[in-house]
Amino acid sequence: KYDYISVPKTIKKIGNKVVIAAHNETTLKNAIDYFLNDLLVAEGEGTNKVLRLKREYVSNSGIKDIITSAEQLADYQIIYAKGDASMMDYAKDLAATIEKYCGVTLKCFNDSNTVSQKEIIIGATSREESAFIKAAS
Repeated sequence: KYDYISVPKTIKKIGNKVVIAAHNETTLKNAIDYFLNDLLVAEGEGTNKVLRLKREYVSNSGIKDIITSAEQLADYQIIYAKGDASMMDYAKDLAATIEKYCGVTLKCFNDSNTVSQKEIIIGATSREESAFIKAAS
């Protein structure tokens, strides 16, 4: 497990990946809830669902597409740190909520799974996009 203490709550898009991170597990759960309830907008129908991020939490940089119609939501997977039961639970909660709002089931994998081009990353993982979390530890 990584120490999240010196890392602020962050929700941002890096390439085709979305990173949700925080300084501790409680704040991470709050960040996931904030992501789902305050930042995320699901638009469209069926397989043309688009997830729109109202703004990135870290930069307040305006509306950004997280997943566009060209990047199908169903192509994404949720990644959490291997061996971290809490992160696995958060990943499953996130997947269940996305399924409820968007009608699409996302698979959850630990970070030992093969890297995919399209991932939603929860917390500190072995993924390159999580490097800023580990560097602050």
